[in-house]
Amino acid sequence: MINRVDTFLIRGLFNLENQQKFEFYVESIFPDICTIDGTRKFVTLNKFCNFMKLPSIISEKHFNVMDEDRDNFLSKDEFIKPLSKLYFGDFEETAKIIFEIYDFNRDNYINKADVKMIHSYLPLKAFETEPDYKNQMDSLLELDDILKTFFNNKNVLNFEEFIDAIQLNSEIYFQLLCFFYIKCPFHEKSIEIALKCSNSIIANLKNENDEIININNLEVKINGKSSNKNFFIPLPSINTRFSPVTDFLSIYKNTNNRLSDNDVDVIFEGPIMKCQIKQTE
Repeated sequence: MINRVDTFLIRGLFNLENQQKFEFYVESIFPDICTIDGTRKFVTLNKFCNFMKLPSIISEKHFNVMDEDRDNFLSKDEFIKPLSKLYFGDFEETAKIIFEIYDFNRDNYINKADVKMIHSYLPLKAFETEPDYKNQMDSLLELDDILKTFFNNKNVLNFEEFIDAIQLNSEIYFQLLCFFYIKCPFHEKSIEIALKCSNSIIANLKNENDEIININNLEVKINGKSSNKNFFIPLPSINTRFSPVTDFLSIYKNTNNRLSDNDVDVIFEGPIMKCQIKQTE
């Protein structure tokens, strides 16, 4: 049996529920972190790294993905829309972001060396019974095994092959996405407070008919799509040494004894999220 999880529910690792409020909030903080050059307003790599607070190489590659016109700056749209896709996008949208982060030279292919470089900066679980250097060495060996399985004797993968590989082994996608979600610099409460305190933002909340929007009535939408869209991928290994999925996997371990041999959905109300797990052949 292969245990699979609904990718939509991975979003439970951070506390953001409303995409429209999120986008309005990010727009409101853009002036605080942007650089002004004449009539131009943009976010530099340095300010982006300071804002996201991720390992420098991950922040840099993420910045490059967001920089669509490749001018080494992020315009307001380049700042808001990609972040909205990362935190609220469906499986294919988030997978595309992860893939492009791994694509160092932007040739639409990823290779093992670049993926390994990114993953070497992900945090590890702490083991009291063994020294840190052994944990680090064993994590690299684990990563080599993951990459061997994921690439399946291929030197490079395009995006379609990347999607197909995730259907058999989700580690490469799952670990980095969970890391982004755990390190998310946005929180629902701070967004609510900022919007309610910002008269200029509230005054500009309008719908397609140019009508003022009550921020308390904004609908939860995932890029205009139904929020209950299901897409199941394999769960990562419970024995992984990488920590980004630890919280998620702890929920799976608590529900594992409730899974039957049939193809069933299991709902578990955990401390972090409502977890939906499905078993398939």
